[in-house]
Amino acid sequence: MNRILIYDTNNREAVHLSQFLQTSGFAVATVTTARQAASFAREYDFELFIINLSDPGEMAYTTVAEIKCRPRSAQVGVIGLVPDANSESAANETGCDASLVRPYDPNELLRKVRELLERPNNSITFMESMDANSTSTQPTFEALADSLCEGVRWLESRAADLGEQGPIAIESMRDAAISLRQRLEPEKISPGSDLPDSVRDRHIRHDFRNLLAAVNGFAEILLLDDSLVEDIGAHLRTVKAESREFCTMLDSIRDTAAA
Repeated sequence: MNRILIYDTNNREAVHLSQFLQTSGFAVATVTTARQAASFAREYDFELFIINLSDPGEMAYTTVAEIKCRPRSAQVGVIGLVPDANSESAANETGCDASLVRPYDPNELLRKVRELLERPNNSITFMESMDANSTSTQPTFEALADSLCEGVRWLESRAADLGEQGPIAIESMRDAAISLRQRLEPEKISPGSDLPDSVRDRHIRHDFRNLLAAVNGFAEILLLDDSLVEDIGAHLRTVKAESREFCTMLDSIRDTAAA
């Protein structure tokens, strides 16, 4: 039975949609906060996410970005429920694999659900690859963190070109990237290991994920601006790709420890 997670701040609507999907043969869980949605996506294996993007604020959009940042859920389809047709492109840019304008036809939603679940490997094409200058050599945690900091500092120098949200978003990205780099503490490496002790600590790895989600989420929000000049867009996409690479490396440590 396919497992679906619904994130909607309106609990009544979430329950109504959950009942509809359950009668259609799916196992469904519902959450009403961004923190719950991120936690469930991190801890459980869902095969589809349905997220209401109609509520004011940007937490739902950031949640989509965080889901797509995590290797465990990056390949899982996301359907965004949007308030109007003008919001569909924003939902797709953020990482949704499909969108529906509310109020929607339940049968059309069911069709999209089945379509995404039946897609080969339930794959997505949302996350851009690293830019052409990247090499195939496996980067280190320190090198990735340094690159993220450098990329965000470059964006900070262009904050005036990022619209009204730019300065606040870049400040949050900068603080998260700097904190990430500081917490790596590369000088603390146990004998016989080539990894900083911090990435070997699962609690700190969890903190790293929160910091990466902040960097990635704000990059996603800024990329929603269609008027971005190309060099700024390229730097934002590189920051996203490096955030995902960092998550992939963290998951590799986790999987090795569990083996």
